[in-house]
Formats: sequence, C-alpha cells, structure tokens
Amino acid sequence: MHRSIKARLEEYLGGTVDAAGRREVESHLRECEACRREVEGMRSHSAMLRLLKFAGEIEPAPGFYARVLERIESQRVASIWELLIEPAFARRVAYASLMLILLFSALLITGGERSESTYYYYQSPEAILAAEPVSPYLGDDINRDRDVMLVNLATYEY
Repeated sequence: MHRSIKARLEEYLGGTVDAAGRREVESHLRECEACRREVEGMRSHSAMLRLLKFAGEIEPAPGFYARVLERIESQRVASIWELLIEPAFARRVAYASLMLILLFSALLITGGERSESTYYYYQSPEAILAAEPVSPYLGDDINRDRDVMLVNLATYEY
C-alpha cells in the first residue's frame, strides 16, 4: 500500500476524513489496483467483524464482583505487621517479654555479690600485674588453674 493512502486510511475507512482527503484517497484507489484490493479486503473484514458483535450489553452474573474481591483478599500475602496484630502471636510476645523482664530483674537482684575468684577478672590491669604471681604448679587448686590458663591464653603472642 502506498504512503499517501496509509496516512489517511483509518480516517477514510471510519468516515471521518475531510472532503479534500476523501477525494484524494478515492482518486488514488481508482488508479491503483493493489491499494483498491487491500482497502476492499479491509472493508469486508470490518463487515464480518460487525456481524460477530453481540447485540446486547454483557452484564456479569449477580455476585461476580463480590467473588472476585473475595478471591483477591484470600490470595493476598499477609505482611509481617499483620502477624503482630494476631491475638495468639501478640500473647506469646507478651509472655516472652514478661519472662525476659523477670530474668533481667533476677540477675540484677542476685548479681550484686561476687566471690574473690570472680573479682579477679574485674580488676584493672595494673592491679593484676602488681599482685603476686600465680604458682606454676598445676593441680593443687582448680580455681587457680583456671586463672593461670586464662592468663596464658590472654598473653599468648602469635
């Protein structure tokens, strides 16, 4: 199909082309057999498609939109924030938080007393270096052996 026809073909077939454009297209169609056959084929296809068009308006069955919305809601993925609102999960989070608070409060209440062996670890480095050296003999005192092992591991150089 020629370029001059392609530019106005849709308007010509729809009947919205102006008079000058209509005369130009019709004069070209009288002269060009190939373009005329193509335009006639398009007109016949358009007529066949109009025959297939449904005469009345298509209306969905009652409840169709409600079923579609229900299906969309059922397939929706729940977010993490919705889990926090769920009563069973919220109750579990509350119990876990309560238990954690009880454990921390028990630790604060009972954690005030320290024995001498644990006090050793809380001293400053100067106090540890000024103290008497630990005996190199192992096996006499298990707490001292642990201290010696910790000092050996802490002062190990690569």
